[in-house]
Amino acid sequence: MANKYVDIGATYNGDGTTSAQAASAGAAGAWNNLRNVCLGTPGYGTLAAGDKVYVRTAAAGTGKIETWAATTVATGATSASPIDLIFDNGTVWNDGNSSGVFTVTHTGAIIWDDYVNVIGTNFNIKFYYNQANSASIMTFANARYDKVSFATYVSNTAYGQFYSLHSAQQGHNLFNDCKWDVGCAFQNTAYPILKPGSNYGPMSTFNGCIFNLANATATAGFYWIGECVYGGNINFNGCKWTNTRVSSDYLLGAITGAGGGNTMNFNQCDTGNLYLTPGGGYTNLGVQKTIITQKNATHDFIQILGVGSVEWKGGQNYPTLNATLPNGSSTYWSWKIYPAYNILTAGYPLPLPIFNKYFTQTSATKTATLEFLVNNAFGTPTKRQVWAEISYIDTDGNIQNVSTFDIEAANCDTSTAGWSSTTYGALSYSKFELSVTLTNLKQYSNIVVNIYVAIPSTSANDFFFFDPELTLS
Repeated sequence: MANKYVDIGATYNGDGTTSAQAASAGAAGAWNNLRNVCLGTPGYGTLAAGDKVYVRTAAAGTGKIETWAATTVATGATSASPIDLIFDNGTVWNDGNSSGVFTVTHTGAIIWDDYVNVIGTNFNIKFYYNQANSASIMTFANARYDKVSFATYVSNTAYGQFYSLHSAQQGHNLFNDCKWDVGCAFQNTAYPILKPGSNYGPMSTFNGCIFNLANATATAGFYWIGECVYGGNINFNGCKWTNTRVSSDYLLGAITGAGGGNTMNFNQCDTGNLYLTPGGGYTNLGVQKTIITQKNATHDFIQILGVGSVEWKGGQNYPTLNATLPNGSSTYWSWKIYPAYNILTAGYPLPLPIFNKYFTQTSATKTATLEFLVNNAFGTPTKRQVWAEISYIDTDGNIQNVSTFDIEAANCDTSTAGWSSTTYGALSYSKFELSVTLTNLKQYSNIVVNIYVAIPSTSANDFFFFDPELTLS
């Protein structure tokens, strides 16, 4: 696990070990071809699982372009040791020439390797496709994508476009604050915008993404979501669709599958004029899905996913803090979290149930805090292993999205909160918290909280306890 560097403006291809340009081929210095690095064949030096690859962009207001043919990324990343592609914003190359945009113009499909995370800042990485025909434009696989711009234009009326969201069974992709420029001449169920894939239980989550339809020329039958055979799940949190036309022109939600159990969830989204509809087949379209199921007076529930479980059971002496049951009672409650053994990563986390907080105070800037307990067997969790994505509405009426995620994996902050107990059974727990600033929070508005856990358990007794209450100060 090491830091590696790419500078496509370098004359010589170095060994990737430093950010400086190499004096000769193979000497110490940055690689000068990103595609070769992603193919696992950088020419000199080595790319290893767990590496962080920093990519130089360009001067502010300008850009660098690298052209890729059809590419199957093969980096060797693993679930335990993912690889990060981090597009620099003047931090590594602090010379005024690395704060522009890096564009990958691709003439064929890009198939991403599992566990390769693409991390941008202010959308300084863009993937651009402009061809007459398209079947699959890009396949994502078990990773996270932060502030990435995707732009696609397809002119042939016999074709549409799609981004394949999963290649692995029970995979999970996470898109945070990404932009999608959608341009095409025709759409149908065979060529939707997003296609979950045909495996069991795939899931994708879009937090704060913007889908721009200004360049789309589709007529009726414009489908967003394609087929998933068994149990596809797509979540849109705080997302926005811009430049939409009248509702009859667009169909949002063609998610079908022979096995059923497919769901889509829209939480605090602005869908413009898009018409929300199931697409047919064995469809289970869930809009504003209810997470908590009232089985009895204590609101017992359990949510089981391939990457762990979340539950509450009354009378089990769970440690509690601020949250009270959503039945109007004064009974305190918490979530017991069991992260699955040895499969969780930042790109494949356990998502906790989404919850909301309605803000009624006078508009102001607030610090939002979330509290949790961690079994001491885990050690100190990092902000790459436990984090929150929060969407809210500011005083201008705009949806804002903030995150506590830290790509550099700083430790979570310790807490002094007054939990009812820091033991559960024979095990001891430590207090931690996540906090983030909500700037110009609007009075009488809804705050949506998404929490992710990506620290695998080592035994069946390794639990977290989360307080499902957002405190504002």
